[in-house]
Amino acid sequence: MDFLNNLFTYKNNIVVQGLTDELSVQYMYNNFKQNDENMLVVTASMYEANKFFQTIKLYNENDNIIIK
Repeated sequence: MDFLNNLFTYKNNIVVQGLTDELSVQYMYNNFKQNDENMLVVTASMYEANKFFQTIKLYNENDNIIIK
């Protein structure tokens, strides 16, 4: 993962484990709203990434946050 270290400046290394899928999304969404900074979310598979995206998209419907 050295190539990531060259691309990104890490302010903190947060690892979220042991939460349900819904709680993980809530945690990340609330953290993003409080800090108003870009976040990188890494998942183990494309299926999990799509599931995360679909869930966080529901939270975004009433906010003006752009999720790509």
